[in-house]
Amino acid sequence: MNCNDALLDIDALVDGELADRRGLDAHLASCASCARELESRRAFSDDLRLQLRPIRELKAPAADKTALVDRLVARPRTSALWLRAAAVVIVGLSLGFIGVTLNRRTRDALPSPAAVQLAEVKALENTAKLKRVALRNEADELKHLVTRNGGTEEAGRVLSFMIMSINRELAGDQAIEIEIQGDARQQVDQALDLIVKSDPRGVFALRKLGSDHLVYLKDAEKRLEGGDYHILKMKIDAMSGTAVVAVPAGADPCINIVQSSNNRTIKFQQYPNAVVVLEFNGQKVVAADMTALLAQHGELCTKAGVAGADGKVQIGGVQSVALGVVRSAPRMWEAMTEVEWPEIAEEADRAVYTVYTKKKNEAAARRLREEAAKARETAVRWTDTVEIGADVEEAVARVKSLNDREVRILHRDAAKRAEELRRQLGELKAIQGRLDGVRVYVQALRSLDK
Repeated sequence: MNCNDALLDIDALVDGELADRRGLDAHLASCASCARELESRRAFSDDLRLQLRPIRELKAPAADKTALVDRLVARPRTSALWLRAAAVVIVGLSLGFIGVTLNRRTRDALPSPAAVQLAEVKALENTAKLKRVALRNEADELKHLVTRNGGTEEAGRVLSFMIMSINRELAGDQAIEIEIQGDARQQVDQALDLIVKSDPRGVFALRKLGSDHLVYLKDAEKRLEGGDYHILKMKIDAMSGTAVVAVPAGADPCINIVQSSNNRTIKFQQYPNAVVVLEFNGQKVVAADMTALLAQHGELCTKAGVAGADGKVQIGGVQSVALGVVRSAPRMWEAMTEVEWPEIAEEADRAVYTVYTKKKNEAAARRLREEAAKARETAVRWTDTVEIGADVEEAVARVKSLNDREVRILHRDAAKRAEELRRQLGELKAIQGRLDGVRVYVQALRSLDK
């Protein structure tokens, strides 16, 4: 074996692909130069694995990796040697190994860890953007699948607001306040256009509409489908409803709180029609809803430590949540547009459980709730892949334009950015789980219509 043959076997040995090393061992025993080369290449491989460790965590579709290797390795170009090497290292490490021969010239051409970190950031950014778009599309798909069936309308409404809250999360820091222009009909058209487009600002545009818009909203009701219909219908019901200051006959309170301490007793009840009853230190008051209670009996509420809104009451710093309290009340719209995820998920569980128990049986409803909870937790439709189409050449060019201090700062900032992007991907995975849970419920409700 001559030295050229030995170098090929050395590369294969370092890559773990040398089936029979007896010939190489015999040559190394008599050739100090090749022995040093083996140690050098082993050290280089170990150093690469250490410096490029973040890339090991990247996953990408096998077809993408194969295409990239074919394009940059099978037909190498001398003018782009370092780019080929960088791409192969990224792909190889994402698979857990380096699957090509790295000679000395290739090693000298590899990009710095700072450049690779920049490329990783770009890959993560691309992935987050694509995932966000995919989630928005899925939310839009589910919105249109929500049934309008009267027997499942209550559950359909809650699921529609769940999807709306997910769209709001996906919008992130995007401004949600919006000014609508024109006359009443034009303002209704603008608000509904945003609703149909799944734009989170649509709900806030609807909140600005008053009694002058009601006739146009009712006219649009028959044109909307799925979740859009439920959101508009709830707005119309809120505008058409009237508050009745009376405890409904035979109804149990949705919120029932009794607190006793330091010779004082507080009793608070809120009913499905939003009527509240507050008793404190021998004084009892009844109000149409929480807004009326706080406005008309503010001093008593302050003394009793009562605060909050319909369906979300705080007494003595302890919060009690029951969205069902506003289910048939005029202010359900405002409550649902402000509710946070855990609470709306609980309300969806309750609403779907109720309708499924009536249409099927309690055992089936329980199994369905467990299936939805598992889907939220596991995010079964999520795939842990990272887009590897990062522009390594651009990253290398940027690093080369900087001095050593600037490169260190860039590397540090890129590492922080990569960590933030991984956190964002974790949040997007949680949103995928929520959508998976919504899908379980939407499909179950649709099956009841058949």
